[in-house]
Amino acid sequence: MVSATTFNVELEPVSASDTLSGSPSQGFVRLGALVPSPAEGAAEGAAAAAAAAAADFGVEDQASAAELASSRDSAAEELAEVGIWELTAGTVTDTEVAEVFVVISGSATIELLEVPGDPAASGQQLLVSAGDVVRLVAGTKTRWTVAERIRKIYIAG
Repeated sequence: MVSATTFNVELEPVSASDTLSGSPSQGFVRLGALVPSPAEGAAEGAAAAAAAAAADFGVEDQASAAELASSRDSAAEELAEVGIWELTAGTVTDTEVAEVFVVISGSATIELLEVPGDPAASGQQLLVSAGDVVRLVAGTKTRWTVAERIRKIYIAG
């Protein structure tokens, strides 16, 4: 287990081509992935992966380390990536991957500039804050306006 509200996320400046205002920084921490059930006899590999995750994330609880490590070395079999993402104040554009996220702190306005397969959704604005759950379609072009730092837990695939 990790605390998503306090886990350290290293931030880097958003590229100038994606920044519309301010000097926003963003970062993410990949916590692991959702994968098909492991094959029988994989206990040794799982134990090694758990030990590596414990070292990487500073997790002492072996059960939590095992969860984080459940698929770090099987990217080809991943169903979805799980992680923490953060963005500081400013306005940026992005092309989204298919994802569901839960805002855990901060707030933002997300303008849907272009939504594949749903032209009527273009121009909609989503005001999101802690506790909100959002699903974005892959390829959706967005404009994020962040007044205060926003942090979310995402599942993307």
